[in-house]
Amino acid sequence: MALIDYVTTNIQSVYDKVSRLYQLEIEGNGDPDTTVPTLCVDEFDGTLLNRDARRWLFSQMRKMATVLNELVCLYNDQGLRDLATDDPTDGYVLNLPQSLMFDDQFMAVLQDDFDRAYQLCDRLTEYVSPYIK
Repeated sequence: MALIDYVTTNIQSVYDKVSRLYQLEIEGNGDPDTTVPTLCVDEFDGTLLNRDARRWLFSQMRKMATVLNELVCLYNDQGLRDLATDDPTDGYVLNLPQSLMFDDQFMAVLQDDFDRAYQLCDRLTEYVSPYIK
């Protein structure tokens, strides 16, 4: 079940970064209406890599994309954007694997999704950093 552990670990890592970004936005803006969401990965209750595992994985990846896009909307609304261009941040686009097999190609697509999620979090951290004491 290494795939399930891999997905769970990476999504939770993204969620931890998102929670920290919400906290930084609150610190920088002093907005009492913004709260840090409680984010956690739903457990997979199966024991096999099958259709249920695929459904769970896709559900959790879509949830992660929604969480990231909600954060991007908040940052854009608060004016936390690229300092040089003031362009709003583009939303996160999820590219789910098309392969029916849990093979190297499947893993490469997942890794790309996680890499882009981490890059987005790093970019948002750059946008909020000048406003933190």
